[in-house]
Amino acid sequence: MTIVGAIIGQIRKYITKKNLHNIWKKIWGKDAPPAEDLFPDDLYAYYNPIYIKLVNKIKLRRFFVSIIISILGIYFLINISDRIKNTPFLACLGKEVCITKGPKLVAPDLLAITIRLNNGDIFVINPTGNKGYKYLYHKLTYIPRNILNIIPYSSYHIKRFDKKYSNFLNRDPYYLVFQMYIHKNNKFIKIKNLLDIKGYRGIYKDAYDNIYIISYNGTKVFNLKSRQFSEGPKYTNKNHKHTFIAQYDENQVFGYEYKNIISNINTIKSIPVRANLYNLSNGTKKELPKFAIPPKFFPMAEDYKFLSNGKIIIPIRNCNSKVRGINLYCDYIWDHIEIYDPYLNKFIAETNTDVLDKNLFDIDLPDGNVLFINKESSYIFNNKTNTFEKPDIQDQVKYAKDVATIQDMSARLLGIELNNHITNTSKIIKIAPDQFLITCGNQCYYKYSKKPTKVCNQTIYYNFTKGKITKGPNFLYPHYFSSIEKITNSNFMVIGGTSGFESFDTYFNKLPNEYTQFIWVKSNSRK
Repeated sequence: MTIVGAIIGQIRKYITKKNLHNIWKKIWGKDAPPAEDLFPDDLYAYYNPIYIKLVNKIKLRRFFVSIIISILGIYFLINISDRIKNTPFLACLGKEVCITKGPKLVAPDLLAITIRLNNGDIFVINPTGNKGYKYLYHKLTYIPRNILNIIPYSSYHIKRFDKKYSNFLNRDPYYLVFQMYIHKNNKFIKIKNLLDIKGYRGIYKDAYDNIYIISYNGTKVFNLKSRQFSEGPKYTNKNHKHTFIAQYDENQVFGYEYKNIISNINTIKSIPVRANLYNLSNGTKKELPKFAIPPKFFPMAEDYKFLSNGKIIIPIRNCNSKVRGINLYCDYIWDHIEIYDPYLNKFIAETNTDVLDKNLFDIDLPDGNVLFINKESSYIFNNKTNTFEKPDIQDQVKYAKDVATIQDMSARLLGIELNNHITNTSKIIKIAPDQFLITCGNQCYYKYSKKPTKVCNQTIYYNFTKGKITKGPNFLYPHYFSSIEKITNSNFMVIGGTSGFESFDTYFNKLPNEYTQFIWVKSNSRK
């Protein structure tokens, strides 16, 4: 017999009907005895001040016991109701997609950078976190913001916290706080390490689920088994710098080398050198072949499209050289498109930039083909020929009709224009190879920041295969700044997030989400 079994056995012996009755009698208290027994010679014994005081004392005791029992009962019913409401089976009954409440974060923060491990666990970095975060979150989270702002003392504490711990622009040192979602136990645990990292560049993993935190000053490696950090390889030298873009496979990260040159006063140009695949386990890199058309500069991280077959589609931008910070602020006009084929180990150029202009949805088709539905056109990427082809006229009309319907719903429900990630008016979440949720992007949150509403919690559900466009489930909490990770083929987790704010000067008035959210997708044959 285990220790737990023995303890449960002892508890069962103690919890009997007789024992429970005795406990209740002690809590509820004895009734007042008849007044005649206490005052046999008093004709008005029931009006005796001593007896009245005794009765009132018993009534007061039972009143407080009733209040406590009622509060506990209401708390119990609320928790039971919440659990029932957020049980996937009941919440998703008869629905193709639904959103439920997830486990509680151990260190809530405005920003969450996440990476999914092979076993379904999720490693979370809070780049604005600090040991002192709990002070603000637990002391003030349940006070309504309109009341909180009236109280000078509380406002002072918020500003002091903001200045001391979470200033986005001027904080030094740059602390990282870590927590991890354990899929098996459906809970978060705190990683008891606090790193001071400057020049954070990204988080990646290897085949053994070791975590690599890349920065300009070097690499920190988190060993999953020992849960300790160690030093990793440094990917920066005097002449060349390295930028990591995305996890390419279990052991490799796609990135590139570049060097900065000063083109004129106060203007720095980033000149591309070469794209690489970086092996995290041994710190080596594989140089990829040269681009088909030498680019003047590399695109931004969100421009890359990594296909499930290992191919990479890279739209190369045309840059406005008059704007400072040439690598960050560019015209969103494509110069050409590069396609990397790992089987041929070469880059192939596509000069028709309309194929990805204002791209909205990418649909995984059979044989590795991908359909790109754009705002004003649609193209199919042929996996065999590495070319883009126009769909049939009938299909083009259907896709255009879908886009128009979704645009109309976006305007009515969210008050936004449907667009790609560039303008951030809309946020498109791919929840299956052919299914999407459309909701507010960053610009939409800015729009509602002065008058917070639940408009941005709404979604539009698009099922390409079924041709279904309907109002989707509502997010339970704001998802601005949140990170979304795929746990299984039918389950996603939304981590972090807050309501939107206009600038870094006002963000301290926004509290982060304490709980995560699950997106559940009905299983289908397409994976």
